[in-house]
Amino acid sequence: GRMYAEGSTSTDTPIVFLGYGFLGTEIRFYARDDGGTSVSLASTVTGLNDNKWHHAVGVRDGSSFTIYIDGVSAGSTTATIGTTTVSKISLGAHQRAAVAAYFNGFLDEPKIYPYARSAAQVKADYASRGSTSGVSAKIGNESAYLSNGLVGYWKMDEASWAGAAGEVLDASGAGNNGVAASSATKPTTGVGKFGNGGVFDGTDDTVDVSDNSGLRNNGDFSIGFWYKMGSF
Repeated sequence: GRMYAEGSTSTDTPIVFLGYGFLGTEIRFYARDDGGTSVSLASTVTGLNDNKWHHAVGVRDGSSFTIYIDGVSAGSTTATIGTTTVSKISLGAHQRAAVAAYFNGFLDEPKIYPYARSAAQVKADYASRGSTSGVSAKIGNESAYLSNGLVGYWKMDEASWAGAAGEVLDASGAGNNGVAASSATKPTTGVGKFGNGGVFDGTDDTVDVSDNSGLRNNGDFSIGFWYKMGSF
């Protein structure tokens, strides 16, 4: 299942996703440009469907792509990727015409940075929350999210979701609020890694965020989140 995906306006193929592996028990980082050039990187760490919380980060730094699991590099590769065109961001799934891949588990604190986080920064992100509960990591005050460069940060601390527009709040300050979506019962919140988190059924649950230019990952970027899932 895909925890994070950006969908294309011109094809039914996801542009960027970070999520659970196709066949194994790894995390996979995928990116594709409008011309069809793509890169797919599997984490060297496996067995990540152990019903424990893990921190996953995908970083693009020029032609370098790296996956981090729990603050440590878990694989890297190089590729030249051009311009991408996206229509929306999905948290908990990627959706396309023929196939939809949905996440079955818990997701918390997805973040998007429009630059490449360093290995030291990713390690600090993993360690920064410590025993803090229900409060997102801060550097002095709330406005520090923006100075830290976040363009999307969904804490998922809401008491519940019901499919109302803008109900999944973006704490980055960029206003990229999302909406819980499903053809049946909407995803909602439950006990997360820190405070509440999103609960996804693996069937048709997703949180959709409308595209805007600030969220388009055409250059360097970093995507991260906490997740927990069991065996399948």
